[in-house]
Amino acid sequence: SIFLLIFFSSCHTPAPTSATKADSTTPAVNASAVKTIIFNTGSRGYQKNILFTKDSVILVINSSFEDNPSKNIRTRISAPEWDKLNASLNGVDIPKIGELKSPTMKRAVDAGNHSAITITTDADYNHGFDDYNPNEQLKKLMDVIQEIEKDRNK
Repeated sequence: SIFLLIFFSSCHTPAPTSATKADSTTPAVNASAVKTIIFNTGSRGYQKNILFTKDSVILVINSSFEDNPSKNIRTRISAPEWDKLNASLNGVDIPKIGELKSPTMKRAVDAGNHSAITITTDADYNHGFDDYNPNEQLKKLMDVIQEIEKDRNK
């Protein structure tokens, strides 16, 4: 009888109430909960990764091309830069970035770099796209990433 009790209680899923339903207009994760932001892009022979945390920027380039040598640069990030990254996520439903459509699919036929943005809060959320062209909702973030990278990649 204990087995049946456990079996039937595990099969019962209560219907969601208005208190447990997520409001579709309110992001489930606030940008202030962001722990890391990672941008990576690459193709055959070239890979770039940029990791942003609250206190640092780590830029790693692995390249087999002479005109674009490998690098490993770690610098501090300023509070205004970190705040600007987070502000660029205002209005973005972070847990749903994996569902965002990529504007193009050039990477599927080697006509563009495979790129991704991963945002970590208590979980990792990832959006894949071509080159530096994410979904419209993440364009502000991509612009800030490129701005900060430009200062580090000299």
